[in-house]
Amino acid sequence: EIWVLAGGAILLGPLISYAGYSFLRDAELGAFEGTDLLIRSVGCGLVYAFLWGVYMYVGTQIFRTEDWEAGLGMLQIMGLCVPMLGMGALAAFVSFDLDPASGFFHYTLYLLVTIGLRYVMGLPFLPGMEG
Repeated sequence: EIWVLAGGAILLGPLISYAGYSFLRDAELGAFEGTDLLIRSVGCGLVYAFLWGVYMYVGTQIFRTEDWEAGLGMLQIMGLCVPMLGMGALAAFVSFDLDPASGFFHYTLYLLVTIGLRYVMGLPFLPGMEG
């Protein structure tokens, strides 16, 4: 199961990064195109997938296995998500020269798609939540 989730996160990252950039970029600034856009999309998408791994690793290191499997509290989930959201927004900001708010929404798009796919697979919205 974990390999399917990791593979999906890695494959979807660059595609969603590319798609998100197409409508979140500043129309007044020059747009990235061609190979430059492809490299930026792949880099940003891989960082997004890596952040899911960081979320899982930090969550399993900080919280007991019983708590993780039974479901963490909302405060604990937020403690894991807030830094992840900040790092994801920073990745979009650095990769695509988006303003911080657009970078946040760019990363949020990726999260919404991957969380939605987790739901379709019958998994909890976030790892560590009650199923």
